Amino acid sequence: MHLETPSKSTNTTKTLDIEEVDLNEAFTIPRTPSPETPSPFREITPAPKELENVLYIVNCALVIFLNALTFKFQLANKWTLHRKVFNATFDDASFEARTDGYLDDRKGNAQAIIEVKPVTRSKKRLAVIKQG
Repeated sequence: MHLETPSKSTNTTKTLDIEEVDLNEAFTIPRTPSPETPSPFREITPAPKELENVLYIVNCALVIFLNALTFKFQLANKWTLHRKVFNATFDDASFEARTDGYLDDRKGNAQAIIEVKPVTRSKKRLAVIKQG
């Protein structure tokens, strides 16, 4: 089975070999950008490449679960895996954030967002706080 997050990205998703994934591998965030460091504006999650498909599986499972919970109520809203971009512009800087999915009001407005972290929050609390 092949699961993939729908997005506008043209990147090819690699197949996950679960035997090669080390879930105990340390998760680190580079302190300074380097040529190998991906741009923060690319549609990726800052996690080891091996965990990329695991995050997609978690996202898919969460969206399916949330849609199942709200199905009976026949709401005008629906949960989607589409990655929505949010921009914050200030006098001296601007920031761009992409969600892992959101609750769509069918007009393109996000009512709630989905954000999946690639680590257990209690084990990597400082790294998760820095991302937030």
